[in-house]
Amino acid sequence: MKRVDTALGVVSLKHEAIKSLKWPGMTMDFSVRDPKLLKGIKPEQKVTFELVEEKGRYVVTRIQ
Repeated sequence: MKRVDTALGVVSLKHEAIKSLKWPGMTMDFSVRDPKLLKGIKPEQKVTFELVEEKGRYVVTRIQ
């Protein structure tokens, strides 16, 4: 977790390669489906997350 913007419901995540999407490891901004997911999440915290594709973009649906 690099950055958390609870007002916009956006997180910046540094992730390892995601082979199923053919993405190398990188840092990316993602919207979250429900901003409540960000409660208690802090920058620089190590997290696990799940993404789903919605309307041509990837959205975080679970984070812990």
